[in-house]
Amino acid sequence: MTDSSKFCIAQNAYNAFNQYVVQSQGQHVDYLVPVEVGALNSLMPMLVSAQTGIPVILSDSMGRAVPTLTMTSYSANGISTNPSILSNANTPADSVAILLDSASAVEALARPIISSSEFNSVAGLALWKMTGQQCKNYSVPGGIPIALAAGYMSKLASTSENPLATLQESLKYGKVVVVGSFKQQIVTSGGFDLGSVTIIDNTNPNNQVVVYNQNENLFVYSSLQSSPLLTGPDVIAYIRVKDGTFLSNADLQDSTVIGADEEIALMLLPVHSMIFNNETIRGVVNQLMKPLGYAGPIVTVFTEEERAEYFAYMTEYGMNLLAQN
Repeated sequence: MTDSSKFCIAQNAYNAFNQYVVQSQGQHVDYLVPVEVGALNSLMPMLVSAQTGIPVILSDSMGRAVPTLTMTSYSANGISTNPSILSNANTPADSVAILLDSASAVEALARPIISSSEFNSVAGLALWKMTGQQCKNYSVPGGIPIALAAGYMSKLASTSENPLATLQESLKYGKVVVVGSFKQQIVTSGGFDLGSVTIIDNTNPNNQVVVYNQNENLFVYSSLQSSPLLTGPDVIAYIRVKDGTFLSNADLQDSTVIGADEEIALMLLPVHSMIFNNETIRGVVNQLMKPLGYAGPIVTVFTEEERAEYFAYMTEYGMNLLAQN
């Protein structure tokens, strides 16, 4: 599938969603919000905005990428998913309206539809019609500016003598726990990529750090201790050592992105306090980790003060970048 066809899917989902709420509820869409800070999903509302002129709010439901709709602030705070609109990549005029109120119900129905031959595992999704007050109360502030700041810092670091050290210094609150070679195991089941990435410490081969993921990283262990180094909802990020580039699990599978003999670093970053302290989200994270082998408590290395300082610093940095362009 071409990039342009992916972008059309987002436009089709928006068109079908807006048409539905106009015809059935006499309302219309005034603003767009990214569902997550993800490689593609952050951009989709902006592409729709470029076509429609509807402004994008620079927040999202999590402040990071998410493996499921249930692991979001909007779901945790009970915002209805009715209606949710799936658009078909193969037949752009076709869409499916799911009139269910919870993210878990929508996900249970949507994944088999998307996995069908008619959708071929690709769809656009528009959901979570909310009021301005709901958006203000339950969106994580600064997600998009923070992503922009991190990307810009990564770009600057790539030209330095020591990209990883430069990036870590710029981010201030990122904690690098291991640097070394990696190997990956992935199994696709029920619309999810389940897997692990093992990083062998280049300073101590006895230290093997294993990241467990369901599309997104959920927890990480070191062979040197019995408890996790960190669990979600905090962020577990890969960085290519030679140039300071952030990498996804999909990137690690792609030999055109990173070679099998290249070294990566594992960096831990905090989520916003409104996410970390939300008991519903913590419960979802616990449920997601169990099939991967961990049934213990949430583990973090960040204080509340560090969370607040990181988000304030990165948001200001990102907003300054936006103001310059």
